[in-house]
Amino acid sequence: MSKSFMSMGEEKEKFDFRDRKLVFIDLEMSGLDVLTHEVLEIGLVVVEQKSLQVLTKKSIKVAPTKLKDADPVALEIIKFRDEDWKDSVDIVTALNILNDLADKAMLIGWNIAFDWSFLGLSFEKARIKPKFDYHFLDVISLAYIYFKNRNKPSKLSLRTIARELEIKVDDVHGALTDAYATYEVYKKLVQLLGL
Repeated sequence: MSKSFMSMGEEKEKFDFRDRKLVFIDLEMSGLDVLTHEVLEIGLVVVEQKSLQVLTKKSIKVAPTKLKDADPVALEIIKFRDEDWKDSVDIVTALNILNDLADKAMLIGWNIAFDWSFLGLSFEKARIKPKFDYHFLDVISLAYIYFKNRNKPSKLSLRTIARELEIKVDDVHGALTDAYATYEVYKKLVQLLGL
C-alpha cells in the first residue's frame, strides 16, 4: 500500500480503528464505465462508531463535465434534471468536502469497491490525497453472513436486503438516500448478528 493512500498523519499518529468515525458513502454516476462516466453525486452519513449516532448527513451534487457521454438509463435511474444540479460544485470542491467530513474516518458502503473505482480515480485525477483511512468496509459482507443459510433473498442488492430486514427505502436512487439506507441496514445486521 503506497504511503500516499494512508490517512493524513497516519505515520505520525496511531489511531485505534474502534475510535474512528464511520462514513457511510454512496455515489451516483452518469453510467457504469469508470473511464467514460463521472461522479454526479456523493452522499455521506457520518456516524460515531461506538454509539452509531448520526453526526452529519450530506449530499454533494457534482457538476457534470461530459454529460454528452452519460448513459441515458443511468440518468433516468437517478432522475437527473438540470434544475436539481443548479447548485452543484466541481469535482475538486466535492472531494475536498468529502475529505473534510471523512478526515481519519473509515468509509463504509454497499459494494464500496465499485464506488471507490470512481472516487479513487477522481482523487487521482484531481491530485488530491484522501484524508480518510485506507481500510474500507462493505455492508454486503454482513448481509452475506446473515442470509447465507436462509432460503431468501436470492440476491444481495441494497433494496432487497432492506426489504428483508423491514427497512423502508425510497425507490428513487439518490446518493444520500442510499448512504442512509446502508447505514440502517448496517445497524440492523450488527444487532441481528450480535456484533
